[in-house]
Amino acid sequence: MWSVPGTGHGFLHTITDGFTLAPIVVLQSGQGFNIYTSAPYASGGDYNADGYNYDMPNVPSFGRTISVKRSAYRTGLFPASAFPAPTKGQEGNLGRNTYSGPGYANVNLSVQRAFPLPFLGEAGKFDIRGEFLNLFNRVSYTGPVGDLNNINFGKSTGQFSARQIQLLAHIRF
Repeated sequence: MWSVPGTGHGFLHTITDGFTLAPIVVLQSGQGFNIYTSAPYASGGDYNADGYNYDMPNVPSFGRTISVKRSAYRTGLFPASAFPAPTKGQEGNLGRNTYSGPGYANVNLSVQRAFPLPFLGEAGKFDIRGEFLNLFNRVSYTGPVGDLNNINFGKSTGQFSARQIQLLAHIRF
């Protein structure tokens, strides 16, 4: 929290004095996600035929790393056909959490001002507060779908909350 000192003298100081700011900044890199198939053995999935339908494919021709723009998470990172199936009866060699999902950035800000109310006694105050959640209204996508058998494979199909603004007021005495 930061108590902002008033500026100037007289009326200008009265107007600008007493504000409190409380920012919260969250910056995270993308979480890893798995590429797998949920298709049964008869449909070309379940590569090792163990009956669990959660098998990894082989490493694609572009390798184990990708560098993409944020918009690629909405349109699709790569086609399912880019991931070759291993030999029947074998597990693929791609590994867990090989690729990273979209990062997350969020700024929340609270602005508060207290006005003294001397007629309510020594502790009398009128507080007004504004809270801005996702202040810059930045779109932060959820992790992409990693199931090769899903029509939305490689796409982020959700997002975190958009900007929200709340105004609060209360009297203390």
